[in-house]
Amino acid sequence: MARIEPGTQWVLRRGVHSGTVIEVDGLTPAGSVKYHIVEKGRSTGTASEDDDGRVHTKAADQFLTLYQPAMYQKHGQTQRPFRQHNVPKEKPVVAETTKRAAARNGTEFHDQADTGLAISIMTITPEMARTWLDRGGANRRLVERRVARLVMDIERGEWRLTGDTIKLDEEGRVRDGQHRLEAIYRSNTPVQALVVRNVTESAFDVIDTGKTRNASDVLAIHGHTSTVAKSACARGLLLIERNGRYQTLGANQATAMPSNASILAYVEAHPEISDAVNLAESLRNTGGFVGGAGLWAIPITLFLHVSPEQTKVFVDKLIEGAGLERGSPILRLRNMYQGRARTWAADNENRERLVATAIKAWNAWRHDEEIYQLSWRNEGRGAEPFPTAE
Repeated sequence: MARIEPGTQWVLRRGVHSGTVIEVDGLTPAGSVKYHIVEKGRSTGTASEDDDGRVHTKAADQFLTLYQPAMYQKHGQTQRPFRQHNVPKEKPVVAETTKRAAARNGTEFHDQADTGLAISIMTITPEMARTWLDRGGANRRLVERRVARLVMDIERGEWRLTGDTIKLDEEGRVRDGQHRLEAIYRSNTPVQALVVRNVTESAFDVIDTGKTRNASDVLAIHGHTSTVAKSACARGLLLIERNGRYQTLGANQATAMPSNASILAYVEAHPEISDAVNLAESLRNTGGFVGGAGLWAIPITLFLHVSPEQTKVFVDKLIEGAGLERGSPILRLRNMYQGRARTWAADNENRERLVATAIKAWNAWRHDEEIYQLSWRNEGRGAEPFPTAE
């Protein structure tokens, strides 16, 4: 965010006095900005805002909405301050020293005469986010699940400065980005964001009409293949690590769902997921097992952590089914999920049960145990803890 410091000069963006250059004198104990007029704007009216020599005060958030830093500072300047006249003109040539000054305070402004847009990279504080939201603006209904998800991204340090923008209309009202601002406020953590001001009313008709990027899309962008299966596998493994069990969370718990950034980092840190997905795809394509390749890759990845060699044997026997005795754990697992004759609904409960029973079958097979019934219950009198691959 641009620093409001004594001696810095700012330009009024809009209104009858647009182009007015002011100089900051300091801040009041309450945090308001004290300033005086350096150069009048395009209007020569008698409004108090245009009086030379008078000291004015404005709340900091209102000040930042109305003014932008002048392109040239007072100290050592040899050229006139930047002024916006709201008429087409050639794009000014910005001196290299000015670019360096903008980088130091963390903000770059691009005021294009043909669009009227002011674009800035700002550090948005929780107080600023709340003030902007309180101004109102035509927005969609706030989705609590989405806000909570963004809060967790901020708290985990996964917030990144991307091309996504917070858009303010000509009155400084929030018209796009309310979920991000609400998350900044609730997390009580300042973060950087790209802010676009002075967006016209007609532009809002085409905002957010595209498809949201999911974890599979992110993996594909980074050159991964089998992205749907890998993202499903990484998501499940992250849930097991964080919660002690696999679960596809419902709407009331969706805030704990791993973010796209977490999934990408996990896949790139665990190359064995690729081997697990390949084995899982064989289960699906050759063996005809129900459940997605990404779902089967979850327990298979856990098996690979224990013994890569035995994992290959286990999956091969599961696919072939030859020579399995009646008490074989692999036979029990095969009978539960192989073939299409048995109805299997891919709901949350069945997905978790598939992962749990696969782990139980693996453990029994590894310990040379015979079993004649394979099941797992997560609730009721017979509730069991989620199994761990051994």
